[in-house]
Amino acid sequence: MSQTPSNNLNGAIEDSSENNDGEYLKFTKRQIIRNLVIVSIGCLLAFTAYDGLVMLQSTINQAEGIGVLSVAIQFSFSCITAILLPEYLFEKIDVKRL
Repeated sequence: MSQTPSNNLNGAIEDSSENNDGEYLKFTKRQIIRNLVIVSIGCLLAFTAYDGLVMLQSTINQAEGIGVLSVAIQFSFSCITAILLPEYLFEKIDVKRL
């Protein structure tokens, strides 16, 4: 079997990861879509809760703009780490190649 994902006639998609028997795992399109929907809903709920806390932080700490400043600093560092951290982690962990 090839190591790259390929479409089969029966609608299953082969993953490049192997199970304990040395065979490739097969996922149907329905399973992939279901997993994608579950992860998407989880991210939506997590970021909705986070956004609510950010709004609460900026509302409660209105004195001298401390709440807004702390949120701005947090978002700035989040953007910086989102840009710089993945490359470092890919080098450190050694990304799996096909």
